[in-house]
Amino acid sequence: MWTEPSKGYLEPGERQSITIRILVSPVAARNLNHAGSALNDILILRLEHGRDFFISVEGRWLKTCLAQSLQSLCDTGGAVRVDAEPQNGTSSEEPRHSVPQELQVLSKFILAHAMDVPARELWGNNGEEAGDEAMLETVLDSLDTGAPLDEARLAGTAGARSVARVMLLMFEYLEVPVIPDQDQEMFVASAEGSPMLELRCSQFHSTQN
Repeated sequence: MWTEPSKGYLEPGERQSITIRILVSPVAARNLNHAGSALNDILILRLEHGRDFFISVEGRWLKTCLAQSLQSLCDTGGAVRVDAEPQNGTSSEEPRHSVPQELQVLSKFILAHAMDVPARELWGNNGEEAGDEAMLETVLDSLDTGAPLDEARLAGTAGARSVARVMLLMFEYLEVPVIPDQDQEMFVASAEGSPMLELRCSQFHSTQN
């Protein structure tokens, strides 16, 4: 966690707004998604020639489709921030979808708007992270809340790269990898001879270690 500004000087009666930023690891995100942890910390306000003030900071975690398992996303039956009621004739213990709807939304967008974008430009080149930060947040927020993707805002290569990046992040942060740990070496080896597949497999392998 860090603050902006990290330090400063205030005259008596002055006010200062402080922005608090928190980097949440995939492991912590999984715990938070399962309501097993809380975001809290203590800020120390240190006055020159004075005493220290300890300020408790608590945060409310907004559940996200990242750092979930494919099974849990299928079981949700809707966006992760929407409490979906069981459908008629279905049990809450039965999967609602055979494929997570988040991946369906991303795949449909790529098929409709990104087929003309070169693969290396779409998915990133040599480990380069593709996508615009603001667009990434827009895509994730739409997936988490069930809102349609803003196709007008995501028009063009930058939008396509952002959607593709979100898809990669979903696979990268999966609670349970698509490729079991014991099969990853074989998976990477099978990509030999296909430069693009070999690149993506190598990146996948490195994120799991």
